[in-house]
Amino acid sequence: TLVYGAVGRGTKLLSWMRPGESISLSDPLGRGYRLLDVPSAMLVGGGIGVPPLLETAKRLREMGVSVTAVLGFRDQAFLEQEFRSAGAGVYLATDSGAAGFHGTVVDLIRSEGLTAESYYACGPRPMLCALTSLCRERGQDAQVSLEERMGCGYGACVGCVCKIRGENSVNKEALDGTEGGYVRKKVCKDGPVFWGSEVIWNA
Repeated sequence: TLVYGAVGRGTKLLSWMRPGESISLSDPLGRGYRLLDVPSAMLVGGGIGVPPLLETAKRLREMGVSVTAVLGFRDQAFLEQEFRSAGAGVYLATDSGAAGFHGTVVDLIRSEGLTAESYYACGPRPMLCALTSLCRERGQDAQVSLEERMGCGYGACVGCVCKIRGENSVNKEALDGTEGGYVRKKVCKDGPVFWGSEVIWNA
């Protein structure tokens, strides 16, 4: 299943396609989530970042991990039943209050006191940053899937770099109020999944 939102030229072209037409895909690219064999996991998704977590839920359930999916949307929720069918407990949040909790997914996690031993997230940058802060408060970390505009997808064009904390980095200025430097990594090849604590969010 290919889930997309028609927001730019490329996705609008997809929306004009008809049954029977074909497209070419290159996959898998980059590095995905490291599925941890722990008793419980929380999947936190926002908007178009929700679909990639469905297969993650299925894989974790196959490992015997208890899965909670906290899914956020602007207004209309989707894939809720598919997550339930995969064996996940589902919590919904919407910006408009049209479904589930009225607010953000992180507000919902705080409100319900939801916890887990591992966290996997995909969605808009502010959501990933807020979840990282919540995990830091709890002495935990989250695996976050970053989104950047990607020209090639193979690490050649260097159009999707992000700043990641690194002890052996050549860039020594302090960023984000922390000591130490950073390295530039390619989201398409080195990521898209990084530990939230690695990411320099205000860069």
